[in-house]
Amino acid sequence: MPVPNYYWKVFLKVKRSGNTITDAKAIGFWLKHQQYDHSNYSNAEFVKSVDQIEAWTGFNFFVNLPSSLEATAEANTSWSQFQNF
Repeated sequence: MPVPNYYWKVFLKVKRSGNTITDAKAIGFWLKHQQYDHSNYSNAEFVKSVDQIEAWTGFNFFVNLPSSLEATAEANTSWSQFQNF
């Protein structure tokens, strides 16, 4: 069975006003498929924009977000901005 060279995760946080999403922030992680000696995955080596992960995988994440929010959210590459959102 083939083992992938990389694996990834994408995360999304939203703010709502009632049932309407008013703001969103996303972040992605791209890691080589190997054992790591540390657990600080928030450094720049692993953090990627969701846009970049979409380009690499061919998937389109968060398609149900309004287009303006999706574009801004998926361009984020800052873990601290995502964490503090």
